[in-house]
Amino acid sequence: MNENQFGVILEDIRDMFKTLAEGQKVIEESQNALTFKIEKEVDRLERKIDKYMEFTADVSETVTDHENRIG
Repeated sequence: MNENQFGVILEDIRDMFKTLAEGQKVIEESQNALTFKIEKEVDRLERKIDKYMEFTADVSETVTDHENRIG
């Protein structure tokens, strides 16, 4: 193997590492975007759960009031 071939191999290896680094960056950006979306969805679901819990408590209180009036 001469110096020229060795230089070409080193350039190929450097290009491969560059490509891997770019791919890693894309993966990290995608993961960050997905994490943000998931956190946003979890927050939305938590707000909905809070509303349903309030509604359930109100219904339970109303049912108890009616039972007390009837009983």
